[in-house]
Amino acid sequence: MDKKYAKNIDDLMEAIGDKAEREEIEEEFLKFVVDFKIPAREAMRSIAKKFDISLADLDDVVRTIAELEPGDNSVNILGRITFVVEKEITAKGEQKQILSGFIADNTGSCSFTVWEKGDLKLEKGDVISIEAAYTTEYRDEVQINVGNRGVINMESKDALPPSKGGGGGGGGQPKEAKDVKVAELKELGDFDANMLVRVVFVAEKEITARGEKKEIFSGIIGDETGTCPFTIWEKGDLKLEKGDVIRIGSAYITEWNGEPQINLGERATVDIEDKDALPPVSGGNAGPGRDVKIGEIKDGDRGLNVVARIITRDQRMVTVKDEEKTLLSGTLADETGKISYTCWGEAKFKIGDVMQINNAYIRAWRGMPQLNFDMGNIEKSKDKLPSAEKLSKPVSMDIKGLVKSGGMLDASVDGMVLDVREGSGLIFRCPECNRAIKKNICKIHEKVEGIPDMRVKAVVDDGTGAMTAVIGRDLSEKLIKKSIDDCLSEAKDAMDYSVIQDQFSELMVARPVRAIGSVSFDDFGLIMIVNDIEFLKLDVENEARTLLEAI
Repeated sequence: MDKKYAKNIDDLMEAIGDKAEREEIEEEFLKFVVDFKIPAREAMRSIAKKFDISLADLDDVVRTIAELEPGDNSVNILGRITFVVEKEITAKGEQKQILSGFIADNTGSCSFTVWEKGDLKLEKGDVISIEAAYTTEYRDEVQINVGNRGVINMESKDALPPSKGGGGGGGGQPKEAKDVKVAELKELGDFDANMLVRVVFVAEKEITARGEKKEIFSGIIGDETGTCPFTIWEKGDLKLEKGDVIRIGSAYITEWNGEPQINLGERATVDIEDKDALPPVSGGNAGPGRDVKIGEIKDGDRGLNVVARIITRDQRMVTVKDEEKTLLSGTLADETGKISYTCWGEAKFKIGDVMQINNAYIRAWRGMPQLNFDMGNIEKSKDKLPSAEKLSKPVSMDIKGLVKSGGMLDASVDGMVLDVREGSGLIFRCPECNRAIKKNICKIHEKVEGIPDMRVKAVVDDGTGAMTAVIGRDLSEKLIKKSIDDCLSEAKDAMDYSVIQDQFSELMVARPVRAIGSVSFDDFGLIMIVNDIEFLKLDVENEARTLLEAI
């Protein structure tokens, strides 16, 4: 038995008592965490549930950051805020305020997001306790999420020792400043950075910080050694454009998505230098770029060189800072996957062309990675790629790959249905906003007459990870071989709408499926909006032979 799971088994045995032998519990626990890749805490709950035992007492335990695992739905933690920013996002068609940043204790640090901000105000240095949070995995790192059930309490700042290193506000005592290149930032240290860099990409944003609206700059900077993201938190009258060479003084370094990020706070300085102060590079961008396939792309990547075929293309005019600009968008693909793109400027390419794209960067759009580039960084390629017809077909992916990439258009996943979640079967929607409602009460429009609908929210596991597959009405009717009117009639006869969810559970759980659709990240993890789904036939003879050979 792996020593790292010994405490999990000890806690389980203490709760279960003499209802089962330890060897039996160890075997079942390992099957969950090793074979099915289920987080240890979730495996413990599943096993305890079989014995009608609650692990509520364990869920009340405050854990350290080093103990956290992705996929846990009940996390209590005590930590100090090392960086925090308030953002406005669009979720399910609505604007909402969230808080995100980094939290640390004496065992480590990780990112966090508060999805329901309300009146909460957090500042760098605050010590908080979090109850009933859930964890997800982002680019191989644990992230803490505080949703509707989560509770945040302000604690005494003496409850934890001060955190080391930098963090979001640029405040605190002045630190030593060093002249550094981008490549040297990989070794994060407790120092401020002086740098001479070129602006590769820049965008002006409006955020809410401590209840006030403020404008910031964010984007990508680079020198001859590489590129990295940056944020200027005090914009003032500063004006920046792509291609500008700037000298930065007393910037502080944080870590974002496992990579260094340059932050310019109150102490920092920015001076515009002559554009010849740095040697010119290809496309006007810093760094030569990295050759990648679409299937290798991850959210937050930058400096990417991609060869792909244009599958769709749309052109429109947009207004940016009172100036009209041409924007091209659509999808492109290679043999490893598909991705949506945005090209600023009227580049000369058409549907079906194979193009070389240089120094592109990735930004999430509707929960999926999107490739962004300028018209000057795209040209025709002589590389051979499959036809547009072949590249338009779904790409077979495993869930681990989808987690790393942050989602994908038109992915095909083979896996086992582990569960049909609450909210499946017959549901009712608000006629005004189309939200799912309960007892004819909408969170926004209050008392309404609900419109019947049908869906399935299935948990699909392929051995590398798990995702939620959301199946709409048409496919749900096809799966259950009944119309929504037939289901409504059955539910009314039984005086229980949940009977249809039970039928979907009986039909789907523990059966292998092939699900095809677009995969994205939202507040609850990896989600596929299913376009097509089919049950797969298991080759029992082959499976048995494989098992025997492994013995």
